[in-house]
Amino acid sequence: MWQIIENKQKFISQIMTSKTPVRVAEDVDEASLSYSEIKALATGNPLIKEKMDLDNEVTKLKMLEANYKSDKYKLEDKVNKYYPQSILKTEMEIKAVK
Repeated sequence: MWQIIENKQKFISQIMTSKTPVRVAEDVDEASLSYSEIKALATGNPLIKEKMDLDNEVTKLKMLEANYKSDKYKLEDKVNKYYPQSILKTEMEIKAVK
């Protein structure tokens, strides 16, 4: 039951804040964490709390990885497309001034 409530809270939070997991490292809000903690505490098993913490950390790391890959792609795109055109344009402007 707590798992369903936790998943619903995460879904609602994403829609209400318009956050996409790929762009934001801290996607899980405080309410979602409290539902996760309630679920872990309700079972009385400390291993479930540890698993919840590890799952949250894995989610954050996956989002950071996605952000890194996105930034890397954007930079590669600039190096391969934008900068050569910009250099060529600047060289032509320099020749025009001479």
